[in-house]
Amino acid sequence: MPSLFDTSVASYKRVLEATIATLEKGLAFYNEQGVDQKEIVEMQLAPDMAAFPFQVLSVRHHSLGAANGLLAGE
Repeated sequence: MPSLFDTSVASYKRVLEATIATLEKGLAFYNEQGVDQKEIVEMQLAPDMAAFPFQVLSVRHHSLGAANGLLAGE
């Protein structure tokens, strides 16, 4: 029987891999459009959202925090 850690971390890993794939597709699209990468970094999907770097760091932060919590038994 798989452990809670193994089951959960596999899910977080899929989320991170999907996020990376999405970022790579977005970068390719914007490169084709001739958009400067500096502009991409400051983009927001909606006016009330934090800028792009915060969104990316949030995915990492939440996945890592959850995995660390599982390791600690929390």
